[in-house]
Amino acid sequence: MEKGNLRRLAIFAYFDAQGEVDDYVPYLLRAVGEFCAKQVIVVNGALTDRARAVLNECCDELIQRPNEGFDITAYKEGFLRENTGQYDEVLFYNQTIFGPVCPLDEMFSRMEQADVDFWGLTRHKGAKAASWDDTVPIPPHIQSFFFAVRGKMLHSEEFLRYWQELPVIGSYWEAVEKHEIRFTKHFAALGYRWDVAVHTEDLESLNDYPLMGMPVELLEKRGCPFFKRKNFMTKRHIYTTCPQGAATNALYRYLREHTSYPTKLIVQNLLRTEPLSDTVQSLGLCVKADDRPACDVSGVFTLVMIDSDALAALLVPRLDELARGTVCRVVYAGEQLCAAWDAQISVPHEAEIAAVSPTEYLMQNLEEIRTKYRWMLFLHTHLPLLLEQFADATSMLSAIEALHPAPC
Repeated sequence: MEKGNLRRLAIFAYFDAQGEVDDYVPYLLRAVGEFCAKQVIVVNGALTDRARAVLNECCDELIQRPNEGFDITAYKEGFLRENTGQYDEVLFYNQTIFGPVCPLDEMFSRMEQADVDFWGLTRHKGAKAASWDDTVPIPPHIQSFFFAVRGKMLHSEEFLRYWQELPVIGSYWEAVEKHEIRFTKHFAALGYRWDVAVHTEDLESLNDYPLMGMPVELLEKRGCPFFKRKNFMTKRHIYTTCPQGAATNALYRYLREHTSYPTKLIVQNLLRTEPLSDTVQSLGLCVKADDRPACDVSGVFTLVMIDSDALAALLVPRLDELARGTVCRVVYAGEQLCAAWDAQISVPHEAEIAAVSPTEYLMQNLEEIRTKYRWMLFLHTHLPLLLEQFADATSMLSAIEALHPAPC
């Protein structure tokens, strides 16, 4: 029996390099399927016989196509093959999420009542420039792993033409450029209204992707039913939306201790598809600050390396919190940086101009630091290979979280 007041069609895009289907997929499909009059699965690439049988049990129609064009082109093919005139809403989603961790009734009921033409689970806050072209700005947009279109927009010529004219997509970044960052802006400009089920605007100064960087906040306090599979395979120091593994570790603990979601579904999929070393890194198997005994904060030496204006902009507003009560030394890579930023730091500190790299500086002064202090907090500010506008305060947020409530 279909739940809800809208007659909904779901189009689920699926790909697996080995053509297999792990148990988290039917768990997801059956939960969403309860709210759909029809569920279509579009598979990019091959399937084993077992996988095909599993998927057939979870849908009304299974479409197999060549592994071309990523999930966006799978959405396109599923949509254009259906008579969508008989539906009130079409939901597009894919296998990059685990869940749900809570019943979906509340989310679907709330979004059915929303006065919108299209909606999604979450939005990306956007950026000044794209990684593939620094002349291309990224506007705020609904993320494409879970979004729905309804009513006049669904049945409009503009929406049909959008899919008919969708360009050929040959790479992940082309999928982002030609659909994900374009879709929301394009239809909003045509006068269609949109919203998201899980609002994160207040978190975006801390993290550019709260669903990955702050998943427990979204699951526990904001009613988010899903979490990203990518949390469990993102390498540390590369993608700072997942703060040094702490977010994924906290997510896994939360799922085990506070939800009924079977974490064995996560483990089954990861063990088959990902190197164990990557998963260990993503989980950040580290000691929580809360588990350590409090130490005398006066025995902490805080060393801060500032080697660019962008990093100073991240660090300086937070130094009061990071270094309060400790002996703090701020080392600048040049006189201009020191002149520009030192006066803005209110916490007592010593400032130096370093003519050497942060590592060399630390090696030269480590013995003196060791003899005077019990603990050292070293904020090495080298940014990952990532756009500065995506980095914002994520790494600093991690440091603040690690220091609270006990300096470590």
